[in-house]
Amino acid sequence: MQLIKCTQKLLKELQQKPTNQVPLKSNLGSWHANIFHIERRKCVLVTNDLTLYTMFIPYLKKGIILGL
Repeated sequence: MQLIKCTQKLLKELQQKPTNQVPLKSNLGSWHANIFHIERRKCVLVTNDLTLYTMFIPYLKKGIILGL
C-alpha cells in the first residue's frame, strides 16, 4: 500500500485526520500531496520525494477526491 503524505489543507478537504503511520518500503518511494485553487477550481499536486516526479490533477470535484 502506498502512503501519500498530505498537507493539512488537503486532509481537511478529504475530511481525514492525520495519522502517524510509518510508510512501508516501496519501489515508488514516498509522496507528498497538496491542494490549491486555480480560477476557483480545486487542483491537486502530488510529488515523489526521491525523483521529484510530479502529477498535476486539475479541476477536481469533491466526489472525485473522496472516491465516491
